[in-house]
Amino acid sequence: MEYYFINKLRRIGMNHSITNRQIAFMIFAVVVGYGIINLPNTTAAEVGTGAWIPIAINTIIVAIFTYFISYLGYSHENQTLFEYGQKLVGKKLGKLIIIIYIIYFIFLLSYLVRSYSEIVTSIFLQKTPVWAISIFLLLVVSYGLTKDLKTIARVTEIYIFLVIIGFVFIQIIVATQGKIVNIRPILGVEDIMTYAKASFELFLPFIGLEIIMFIPLNKKINKSIIKYSILSIVFIGLLYIFVIESTISVVGVEDIIRYDVSVFKVLKGIDLPYLEVLKRLDGFYVIFWTMNLFCDVYIVSYLILKQSEKFFKKISPNIIIFIVIAIVFILSQIPKTPSEIRMLPTIAKNLGIITLMIIPLILFIAMKVKKNDK
Repeated sequence: MEYYFINKLRRIGMNHSITNRQIAFMIFAVVVGYGIINLPNTTAAEVGTGAWIPIAINTIIVAIFTYFISYLGYSHENQTLFEYGQKLVGKKLGKLIIIIYIIYFIFLLSYLVRSYSEIVTSIFLQKTPVWAISIFLLLVVSYGLTKDLKTIARVTEIYIFLVIIGFVFIQIIVATQGKIVNIRPILGVEDIMTYAKASFELFLPFIGLEIIMFIPLNKKINKSIIKYSILSIVFIGLLYIFVIESTISVVGVEDIIRYDVSVFKVLKGIDLPYLEVLKRLDGFYVIFWTMNLFCDVYIVSYLILKQSEKFFKKISPNIIIFIVIAIVFILSQIPKTPSEIRMLPTIAKNLGIITLMIIPLILFIAMKVKKNDK
């Protein structure tokens, strides 16, 4: 009888599981998200032409923690952090960890909404207030929250496939307009400690991988999840390096550090007389970037909703959606000055270090200790 129920539970899990490829695309959506458009100027400001080095270092570090996170989920079949976290560290601490992640995801969502709204209003819709763009984005997201995880995964798979093709194609065009001299010396001129400090400062573009802990994995369907997750992080790291180097090669380090949203600014200055249909590369780029960011916001919002539902089982999901959307909107509008807005990435980065590195490492060690005790 016990064997029958275990098999039945596994079949139910398989029906609700998403594929490794879909998870890889979801990782790309959440990790790449907003930060890619500022990456060239933020990295160049830290270490000049050696901008690719801290990104390569972070890729290796995050790939290691990707293994820890993926292994945790794979070892606890059809469970999320809410379930296996309490088994590993106890109910009270396990629930506290979930609360930390809910707060983190709410802040991350607020940061994404505000950052997207700021860029759209400053570059494309100057007369539109920031709050109006934020409300529009959140209303679209609230509709998406009525769907299940498999639907979101399928939509993400389609959108992000197009996004990757678009990003790579546009950056190849950018690279053809650049000059090698602008990225020399390739190894940079900074010392080891400068690169180490830069790696810490440039951790923000890699946060978001934590979503794996909130996706129930099936040992049959997701047998290769560790490989897929690590490869997705490696691909993201290589894409970041390509974006940084190709963008800097067009205008040089001295100019790129003066640009906010540097990818957009560089694309706007590129003229392609032989490709009339692609004359406004920045317009095409914003389409792909928006598709990516919408997937990012959908996924993060869904995770907030599902984890909140487990704490407030008697409250209707629609009411939880309304409350979450209201909180995110209020938080996204709190920063008023440019200096306050610039603090958001720093806060997101510091929270990301806790949720991506410290907590998963504690859980991984706890799992190994429990296995050894047995």
